[in-house]
Amino acid sequence: MHQLQSQSLKRLACWGLGSLFLLVGGSQITACSFDAQANKARETEAENYMGAILRSQQAHFLEAEQFTDDLVSLGVNIPSETENYRYAIELSPQGQAALVTAIAKIPELRSFTGVAYAIADAQGEFAGLDKVLCISETPQQSPPAPPEFVPTGTQVEVTCAADSQGVE
Repeated sequence: MHQLQSQSLKRLACWGLGSLFLLVGGSQITACSFDAQANKARETEAENYMGAILRSQQAHFLEAEQFTDDLVSLGVNIPSETENYRYAIELSPQGQAALVTAIAKIPELRSFTGVAYAIADAQGEFAGLDKVLCISETPQQSPPAPPEFVPTGTQVEVTCAADSQGVE
């Protein structure tokens, strides 16, 4: 009887330890999942801010016939720095494009680069505006390379650089 009770206690202890390992392992998986969701939410902040800045650049160009490197003059009420990202605007030498970056301040986040640009027709006259937003393929605390302007016959195609992908 004593031996049977001892075996039962051993089984119970094994089940208890197994359950404990499962519980701890499960909480690790949950924590990893939570971290991934939190990082996705942080990246969504930057994606939304970048989209707003690029759209505001287009509106500013229509009103002032030029882009601006000043967030305040865009009237979007977006700070140049948040807890997660640092935002910056740089103008092209000819003033026909505004390069916008969101540089991650947390190592686990991906960074963004976007460009708002004016399109000219065959005679060099203003024909419209467009924008491209790119996100780095891996987490990094530097912006992806700027989108590339690739001539395709009479037009120019704007694509994300090799280390990034387009954001819809």
